[in-house]
Amino acid sequence: MNKGKASIAMMLTILMIMTMLSPQGLMSQADADSAVERISTDFEDGTLQGWVKRGENESLSVTNDVYYSGQHSMLVEGRQKTYHGPMLDLKDRLLPNQDYQISVYVRLKEEPQANQTLQLTVFNKSESDNYVVPDQVTITKEEWEKWHLLEGSYRYSNAPSELSLYVETPYRTPEPVDTLAFYVDEAVIEPAAPLEIQDLPSLHEVYANDFKMGAAVYTWQLEGSYAELLKKHFNSITATYEMKPKFISLGEGKYNFEVADRYVQFAEENNMDIRGHALLWHIDAAEWMFTGPDGEPASRELLLQRLDEYITTVMQRYKGKIDAWDVANEVIADNGGDENGLRITPWYTQIGPDYIEKAFEFARKADPDAKLYYNDYYTEVPSKRAHIYELLKTLKEKDLIDGVGLQSHHLLYSPSIEEVEKTIKQYSELGLDIQITELDVDSGVSVDTPLPADVEARQGYRYLELMEVYKKYSEHISSVTIWGLQDEKSYNRHALLFDKNLKAKDAYWGLADPSSLPVIRQVSAGLSGSPEQTAQEDPLWKKAVRSQLSEQDALRASHQILWDEDHLHIKVDVQDSTVNSGDKVELYFNEANDESGSLGPGVRKVVIPRSHPGPEGITTVVRPGAAGYSVEAAIPWSTIEPQAGSLIGFDVVVTDGSGSTAAPIYWNDRTLQQDDDTRNYGLIRLAAMPKSVEAVHGSAVIDGVKEGAWDQAEPILVQKTTAPKSATAEAWTMWKEDSLLIFLKVKDPLLRADAPEPWFQDSVEIFLDENHQRTSYYQGDDSQYRINIRNELSFTGGASADRLESAVVTTDDGYDMEVKIKLGAVSPQAGQSIGFDLQINDDQGEGVRASSKWNDPTNDSWQNTSQFGILTFAAPVPTPAPVPTPAPAPAPTPAPAPTPAPAPAPAPAPAPTPAPTPAPSVPSVFKSGVVKNAAAKIDALVTRVTGSPTRVTFQDITDHWAAKTIKKWVQLDVIQGYPDGTVKPDKAVTRAEFVAVLSKLLDVTGTQQVSFKDTSKHWAQASIADFAAAGIIHGYKDGSFRPNQSITREEMIVILSRMIDLPSLSSVSEHGVFQDLQNTYASEAITQAAKSGIITGKGNDRFAPKAEASRAEAMTVIYRMLSLDPEIKALLEQLD
Repeated sequence: MNKGKASIAMMLTILMIMTMLSPQGLMSQADADSAVERISTDFEDGTLQGWVKRGENESLSVTNDVYYSGQHSMLVEGRQKTYHGPMLDLKDRLLPNQDYQISVYVRLKEEPQANQTLQLTVFNKSESDNYVVPDQVTITKEEWEKWHLLEGSYRYSNAPSELSLYVETPYRTPEPVDTLAFYVDEAVIEPAAPLEIQDLPSLHEVYANDFKMGAAVYTWQLEGSYAELLKKHFNSITATYEMKPKFISLGEGKYNFEVADRYVQFAEENNMDIRGHALLWHIDAAEWMFTGPDGEPASRELLLQRLDEYITTVMQRYKGKIDAWDVANEVIADNGGDENGLRITPWYTQIGPDYIEKAFEFARKADPDAKLYYNDYYTEVPSKRAHIYELLKTLKEKDLIDGVGLQSHHLLYSPSIEEVEKTIKQYSELGLDIQITELDVDSGVSVDTPLPADVEARQGYRYLELMEVYKKYSEHISSVTIWGLQDEKSYNRHALLFDKNLKAKDAYWGLADPSSLPVIRQVSAGLSGSPEQTAQEDPLWKKAVRSQLSEQDALRASHQILWDEDHLHIKVDVQDSTVNSGDKVELYFNEANDESGSLGPGVRKVVIPRSHPGPEGITTVVRPGAAGYSVEAAIPWSTIEPQAGSLIGFDVVVTDGSGSTAAPIYWNDRTLQQDDDTRNYGLIRLAAMPKSVEAVHGSAVIDGVKEGAWDQAEPILVQKTTAPKSATAEAWTMWKEDSLLIFLKVKDPLLRADAPEPWFQDSVEIFLDENHQRTSYYQGDDSQYRINIRNELSFTGGASADRLESAVVTTDDGYDMEVKIKLGAVSPQAGQSIGFDLQINDDQGEGVRASSKWNDPTNDSWQNTSQFGILTFAAPVPTPAPVPTPAPAPAPTPAPAPTPAPAPAPAPAPAPTPAPTPAPSVPSVFKSGVVKNAAAKIDALVTRVTGSPTRVTFQDITDHWAAKTIKKWVQLDVIQGYPDGTVKPDKAVTRAEFVAVLSKLLDVTGTQQVSFKDTSKHWAQASIADFAAAGIIHGYKDGSFRPNQSITREEMIVILSRMIDLPSLSSVSEHGVFQDLQNTYASEAITQAAKSGIITGKGNDRFAPKAEASRAEAMTVIYRMLSLDPEIKALLEQLD
């Protein structure tokens, strides 16, 4: 059987779709009795055995032309749509909470034009992880006549209203799609073998002296093998979602404690702690609370009364049983919010900012003995961390809080471990208990794809470094909770300790026994250069990346790499104060990076003793130092012609020869098997030497005026761009004791800063890689500072406002900017180098942004430091001692000439003081001053329709993926169908149509005077004019709007981003990492929209920003955007 992934035109899918009921709607006893142990269809009786066609045009027939076994199979042909194919009804035939194994044999009818991928897919409409792909198979052109097995497991936990098995082609746009014919045979669904629990060290026993170990679970994981795994490794549980208000409070005085009681009972029976999560949240709130008896928003007094009653009722029910409660969850915005960073939610708008304090007061009163926590994510982001700190401090001063929950949904490389530790240290200084409440590590690998071994290992080390920090602060941390039990139900991608079969991953071993982790291959950059070997070190080495070896007692070492077409140059600095005959450096090379592990051609070892010359044919030098020695070697290439981008296998072992036993340290292979196996060598990625500049030592007043001190600095030009034209700059750099200073003269004849996205405005971006590691991701020392022409700031990475001082002065041809950045990870020293780059952003209007860079040719400087230039701190120029000047003979003193008054120095333009923002009057995600009374139009439309409902029927959306959304918009008369009875969901939507739909749904406000030369007589002229006046839509450079031109997917997102505050939205989706955003100006808006759940991609981690948007896509994106507003969401749900 040939299995694998493919990036090809079309796929056959085994798709299992189920629409779930509420958690209480479990299968009845009668249904359970009717469920069968095994379902099998082999078509040997000449019938379809329950299979029916899903569409209208395809045909299903039993044939004896080809078959996998027996003498018959099912032929599927005549398909015209992706979803056309056979369907098998499984409702009431499978038991809930039972693992089933599904297997189906599939074969193509004819040879395809290209390789085809077939996959087994499970779709669960009610779960957050809608699509699960248990298996995939690639059918090559050469194997089209062979039968291919698809097999995988599946289980469901609630009672489905539908449960069907489909064989289909996944949805793909644009049409036409490949509607090939295929055969199906031997479809079998049967109970899977019980999952076995491995005999492993118990995690809660491993950390018994540190903190509780917890897991977030669903109710069905409180039974069977899942419960056994839970009880073995954890002594604390958290209900994933079923103890939130939405699921407990069903209405005024109506409570459902059935599920919550099950969690509490399980914890009591197994001597476990249970965390109460959560009493107040803007998501999964009891929505009925926000509405008063008159249908209007509930008053402050009524909403506080309801909140008090809810908290009191719930906490007193579980008094003495739940001792840790998340009283408030995620009340601090990621960006924006009010002046204290508070997220604008219905709680905020209907009660006021004191709603948080009130919730804690109610909780303290309800159960004085319970521990009360505030819980949030992104606590490692400096600005959000600071806002949370101030909230915690206020609550602590009033004795209303006992601790803080750090959710800790992390990535493999982000946030940096330094920022994680800063957060824990800062909050612990308040005297608060800390609990890690939702820990997981997103692998970055799609859930539809098996987790590669190297990524799994990297994830294990990430868990390890996190747990090492937690153990360091264990006196302040009382609990660490993993956000899930196994990957099958992971909140993020392959993020947990156990796989879907409950087998331990490397992530588990990172916690239980780090010595069991596989060796991972570190990657370091080798820059091009040809250093001279002399008694003194060549200054070129100051630009090379330094990598640290492991440590052993007092033995320390690091290495640096340079290369040219003839040699690989290595320098190893060793800290070893005693000279011994056994002191040595061993270098290992695998030029071709052959991963077989064998010691073939190109694999070499070079031994360089400390006290005598190295081997013949290798140019080496050993330099003694005060604390040790350094070794430098030039190794001739033997088997390859090196070039930028080449990967070289490499490792270093350093031995201290003192004592009876040598104590080696290493760079990569901790097993010290370098002599026998190359697979655990690290990697050197060869790269070209980037641009570099020396920053002079000096000081300047940060006022935007270029003073004389800058004349000593070396100018650099920021003008690398791929755009036809862009703003450029000349820049100068300077350094002092703890800071980097930069002066820029930017040439930009037209200044703009009115775009809602800060990266789109005329601005300067400064990128720093202080430890000069040139990684493909941001470490804790890496930072991005953005300063626009109004001297407004925004940041990424370790950057923060308290490290920055800046001034901006407008000039005749652009602006001058002066900046001082306090360095955080290094203390500058003469000769030291850091990664550094500059970017000039130029908003050219009409939706076009261009950028110029100093060195990095990519658009990834905000997340990748590997292409930065290099800045070296130049040595201070000594001030010569003054030479006494002989006193001249006295001369007659002429009458003094009048001294002209000095010309005043130009004063920097003051940054405008923003007008105070009034507290929002409605719970809205829309930008104030752009959208007014967001729900008004939709309320009127819904009221009209619900009073006189209309049945919507169109022949071409019966089984369309967007049918439900389209029907709602048709009901509201927002869109109309065509005379032929279709709505054409996959037809491209025009720019005018998109704006017109938004205009029917929202009132916008604006005063900009904008006119387009091609819209004055257009049917959508009024809508276009309104949205242009509000700054939501832009035209083209020729003065046109092109209303009849199809709107692209990137244009659609940019328009929406000008209406809603994307950065302030919560991340609710695993989407957001697309691989095709390099050439779109809207990459950051697209990423944020994906994370907030407004958009998804086209598959294979692609978004296709330049592709036309279809009517279905546009209507869906608008619906998702509007549904972010709680009031609008409630209105639209009335149409369900």
